[in-house]
Amino acid sequence: MTFLSPWVLIAGIFALLPVIIHLWFKKRLRRIPFSSLIFLKTAEAKRFGWLRLREILILISRCCFIACLVLSLARPRVQRPVLSTSRTASVILLVDNSYSMFYGNNFSRARTLAQQVIDQCSAQSEIMIVPLCRARADSTHHPFWSNKRSAYALLDAIDLTYKKGNVFDALLSCSNQEARYPVDRIYVGDGQAVAFAGYPDTMPPLLWVQLLLGHNCGLTRMSLSDPIAMPEETYDCIITVQNYGANRWDGMISLQGSEFSQEIPCAIDPRTEHLFNVTLPRTLRHGAAFLEHDSIVPDNAFYFSFPAPRDIRILIKGTNRFITNGLQTGNMLSAPFFIKNVRRLGEVDARSYDVIIICGDATLTPAECALLEHIAAQQTSSIICLLGGTIDPQMRAFLKPYCGIGDHIDPVGYLTLDWIDYDHPVFSIFRNDPTITTSKVYDYWLLSGSADIRARITDDHPFIISKNTVTIIGTDLMPQSTDLVYKTAFIPLLFRLIMIGIQPDIALQQTIGAINPITTPLKTPTGEFIAEGGEFLMPGLYVSGDTVIAVNVDPEEGNSALIGNKAAQLLHITPVTTGDLAGSDLNIFFLMCALAFLLFEVIMLLIR
Repeated sequence: MTFLSPWVLIAGIFALLPVIIHLWFKKRLRRIPFSSLIFLKTAEAKRFGWLRLREILILISRCCFIACLVLSLARPRVQRPVLSTSRTASVILLVDNSYSMFYGNNFSRARTLAQQVIDQCSAQSEIMIVPLCRARADSTHHPFWSNKRSAYALLDAIDLTYKKGNVFDALLSCSNQEARYPVDRIYVGDGQAVAFAGYPDTMPPLLWVQLLLGHNCGLTRMSLSDPIAMPEETYDCIITVQNYGANRWDGMISLQGSEFSQEIPCAIDPRTEHLFNVTLPRTLRHGAAFLEHDSIVPDNAFYFSFPAPRDIRILIKGTNRFITNGLQTGNMLSAPFFIKNVRRLGEVDARSYDVIIICGDATLTPAECALLEHIAAQQTSSIICLLGGTIDPQMRAFLKPYCGIGDHIDPVGYLTLDWIDYDHPVFSIFRNDPTITTSKVYDYWLLSGSADIRARITDDHPFIISKNTVTIIGTDLMPQSTDLVYKTAFIPLLFRLIMIGIQPDIALQQTIGAINPITTPLKTPTGEFIAEGGEFLMPGLYVSGDTVIAVNVDPEEGNSALIGNKAAQLLHITPVTTGDLAGSDLNIFFLMCALAFLLFEVIMLLIR
């Protein structure tokens, strides 16, 4: 038993006060000669015995009343030995400092509970303080055994991070440290299920000191509705919000950007995901979405950065006026194009172009074939091949890794497209548009290949094949081969075939813990700089010139689902409540005892 206010015990000396008063005022009897009252003496002796017993009981009750009152004011506490650390042991103390611990004051409570665990350790025990998340991935610091005094200092040095932690990985990091005594493994944290991902059931027993994790609603993703859409004055993006709680959530999404602000009311049912479609101006390419009125603050902000429209350099080998005219500025396209027609690829540096289109009337030299193979292997540019009336051996050699080419077919009449892969980004917008499926094909090449087929014509023959950055169309896009060139879907289809192969050089949206992918230093949200290969440690927008990288916490860490009791039992994890760790507070118990003794004294006084 321990006392939170031990100095109050000094007042326990007043428990002797009733005894002192009793002895001081004790009656002294005098002998007085009197006549014989033999029968009266017998009756009085019995009554005198009861009065003397009552007096003793009242005296004891008064002493106990004062003693219990003093004990109650001293705030006694019983420390239960729920952890086997009362013996000499090697204690691995794993402290959760992942960003879910931002909930309420969980992290400060985790420190307090970890200190209580250290308090229960014997003086001879060795303790290893292990943070669930390392502050930096390149840190050379490894957990080590220490005494109790050093363990307190190491515990105070642990800070909250924005990272996602893994209990199994953290325990593995200290598995090479040899222990002197039997090992106790203790985890202090909120027990998120994602933190125990990959935790094997062969691990030794683990004690889990539980902390409350409230229900959470978080922004998990923000993406373009159509990444290869034709640039217009506005564009659409999708904001994904996940309600992990058991109650309906009503709140507000606030979008903030340069000279832009918008609020979106939202209501999300329990344990469901909701998608919000938002229209943004073309000039707004980076900013943040904020979720208001939620419990865990870090995932209430999602920073976004989308690639800005840029000049697209297109190199066309051969002649196709429908493609050239369709891509000219002013044809319902606001994206600037730089188009270059050549007879031979060697006339320019083909590697500097974003898209290379090989028209149906073009032929390849061995050098051009080798150049295209190099560009396709590097995936630095997209290549679109249109198959005309004849195919030279060099073209066949280049296309061999992507498809087989059979005979050239001139059907009687025409064929149509019977199947289109509407799940592919290029064709997704044509799901409810019949203009492509009703297009007529007058001649085509028999293509073979079971994978990466995007469209088929009558008799289930492959017509459009796309693999990596290379797209093959089984006919030439000319009026004598197909009337698709006269359809309203022709220009959007051509544009999307071009854009699907043009990806940004770097991923503009990263998560905490990722590495800076660009060669120039990035300015962090706090004004510092991180060099190439530096680690993203906090959410926000990182800027270098015109490049803006949005960094967010890992969406999985916002999931407030806990590891279930059944799963914990299978993994040999024993939950320990904070009450079990802190012990029982006995001040109310002693206060009730004091009142009981007072009541007992009153009853004794009423009895004659």
